[in-house]
Amino acid sequence: MPVMPRNLTEERSWLMTASLMVLAAVAGAFALAYTRPVMVPFVLAVFVFYLVSPIAGFLEGRARLPRWASVVITFLLVAAFLGLLGLLIATSARGLLDSAPIYREKLVNLAQRIFALLDRYNINLGQENFLESLRQLPVGRIVGGAVGTVFGLVTNGFLVLIFVIFLLIGRRPDAVKTGLYKEMDEKIRSFIVMKFIISAVTGTLVGSILALFGLELALVFGVLAFLLNFIPSVGSVIATLLPIPVALVQFDSLWFVVIVIALAAVVLYSSVYIVDEGKQVIVTQFGAPVGDAVQDAGLHFKTPFIQEVFYLEKRLLPWDGAPESLQTKDKRRIGIDVWARWRIIDPMKFFVKVRNEQRGQKILDDLVDSTVRDVVARHNLIDVVR
Repeated sequence: MPVMPRNLTEERSWLMTASLMVLAAVAGAFALAYTRPVMVPFVLAVFVFYLVSPIAGFLEGRARLPRWASVVITFLLVAAFLGLLGLLIATSARGLLDSAPIYREKLVNLAQRIFALLDRYNINLGQENFLESLRQLPVGRIVGGAVGTVFGLVTNGFLVLIFVIFLLIGRRPDAVKTGLYKEMDEKIRSFIVMKFIISAVTGTLVGSILALFGLELALVFGVLAFLLNFIPSVGSVIATLLPIPVALVQFDSLWFVVIVIALAAVVLYSSVYIVDEGKQVIVTQFGAPVGDAVQDAGLHFKTPFIQEVFYLEKRLLPWDGAPESLQTKDKRRIGIDVWARWRIIDPMKFFVKVRNEQRGQKILDDLVDSTVRDVVARHNLIDVVR
């Protein structure tokens, strides 16, 4: 029986493994696509469960309520929150649909003012055809479709509630968590709670400020800011830009539009940062590092006003000690001028331990100076010179 060469056997084994991985990935993609109506509410339910399980634990532990009572109360709180969210969206959507013809007219007036400016400079871009298209624009159907999509997400709350109640019933508060599982559970729970609080504050501030300026749909934009803030970095930017078209259509005064755009620009400026070549960035939230170090050059996003960026060098950094005269082991004096080059290899560990490059230089001052003194003092002059 012929023996197959070892290289050919390894190649066939690798091809079989790769083929199985591709088939598994395709099957997983199809499974996720077909189970999307169930998987999306389930993922949301897991998120909500992590958020409200401390409430159930408090009711069982501190309040001494029986298990069924804590589950029912927690379930009612989740149902009330989702119901309130749906009511806010439904109320705002009703008002928006009733005002759809008014918005279309305001949009036409805004376009006419812009086209009048173009006509003054004899610029023809087919203004009349565009205005006619605007007058026939089905604003109500467009707005209804957009609001219906958002409302559809809320109506999935029924499935979310079912999953949440099963997760609450199945939780085991007396189970002892140890090791990696305990660390993962604590970090996930802490992240979700903190993200929810930040998103709630952001949505409240956005809705309140827009309502203060009299912008219509302020509640809707507040709710959208709350929801979009869960999308890392980009979500807050999108939530900031959404009210601008409504402000352009609603306000006849240019000052209101300028104020809204200025506020959006401030938030946008606070949401982006640029990483140059040779730099790396640590993003912090309330003083604590968030995520991994950003080492790719280009434009990046962060949560406005809450997250802060710290830039660190990625290139070689110079260290130059002060010239000094030292005594060798054989009691001879020698002039020493030490220089070195150093680099930040692990930016996250460097930031936690050292914080910035200035402190790193001071640490090197003490470390290199003491090491050089010790080496010179333990060797004769001829050995030091060598």
